[in-house]
Amino acid sequence: MKLLELFWAFVKIGAIAFGGGYTIVLIVKSALVEKKKWLSEKEVLDYLAMSTSLPGIIAINFSAFTGFHRAGILGAIASVLGIICAPLIIILSVAGILTRFSDHPWLKYALEGIQLAVCALLLSFVITLIKKSVNTMGTILIAAGTFCSFCLFHLSPIWPMIVAGLIGWLCYKYSKKVFGS
Repeated sequence: MKLLELFWAFVKIGAIAFGGGYTIVLIVKSALVEKKKWLSEKEVLDYLAMSTSLPGIIAINFSAFTGFHRAGILGAIASVLGIICAPLIIILSVAGILTRFSDHPWLKYALEGIQLAVCALLLSFVITLIKKSVNTMGTILIAAGTFCSFCLFHLSPIWPMIVAGLIGWLCYKYSKKVFGS
């Protein structure tokens, strides 16, 4: 029964998660944190961090972590199948229509509107993420350094992630020695 619940929850999430992997987090927060209480907000942020750090599609990685957390390997499989089910059906059923009408002005305007809505959702998510994650001097410095490396120096995403992970690990190791926890 737990596997079917996971599958169905992620089918519903996949059906409405337009805009890529980061938009899934807003939906997951509502569906799995607030309503079902399957995850805490910290777990969502941890799973997001791991999902973006690993190769592959963020939504699939995220659903696998959540499914594994709830029901082990079979839970991960059920969640991944659920998250890909609805988008696959939607894409297969709409692909022919979209290619036929791709030059039509109303479709272009509709897609631009969807893009703007996704940007607003992502901005909302980023603000929430900043409020939850950037709360000490160390995290402020890591966030500022990462932001500058992207915006000012146009570095590849892998380098700031490696450096930020290393700094985070060193801060953890140092605080453990200092505070004896």
